[in-house]
Amino acid sequence: MKQNNSGRIRLVVLLIAIIILWRWWSKKSLSEPLSLGDSVTMDFTIRTQDGKIFDTTDPKLAPESINYDPKKIYQAVSFTLWSGMFPAGLETKLVGLKVWDNQIISLATEEAYGSRKDQALQTIPVAFLAPLGIEIKPGVEINDGNGLKKVVALTGENNELAIIDANHALAGQSVVFEVIIRDKN
Repeated sequence: MKQNNSGRIRLVVLLIAIIILWRWWSKKSLSEPLSLGDSVTMDFTIRTQDGKIFDTTDPKLAPESINYDPKKIYQAVSFTLWSGMFPAGLETKLVGLKVWDNQIISLATEEAYGSRKDQALQTIPVAFLAPLGIEIKPGVEINDGNGLKKVVALTGENNELAIIDANHALAGQSVVFEVIIRDKN
């Protein structure tokens, strides 16, 4: 009986020590604000000017997204703050937030994806796109290794030229990011 009680006492002491350490660690990491270069895990929803969901990490909201892909796994993303994964205007406004902060951040056009640029429209022969192995038609998105681009039109006598738009889909628009900071590593 005496051994059984001493085992229980050790277990209780160990559990108390774990709880104290966990509370100390979680208070420390939760109270430190984000700064440039931190590894961050974040949930987000991007809304367009008219309130439509453009992209999200929330699996419940994903089917409402303009870019919904049923094959995609919708979950929080991890990134390095100021790596360029998100617009600089957003990353700047994330600095100072803490783990579990929930913010709605409005970005003007220039803070978000910039204005549309006519020079981002290029006309190229459809034959140059043949190695990509996809049917080239208006609305098709292609990835040539330099970023996602959209075919906006076919032109020429026999549709042998494609007009490619390298502007971000949200260029020229203000957007709203709804963010929840999940973790800071």
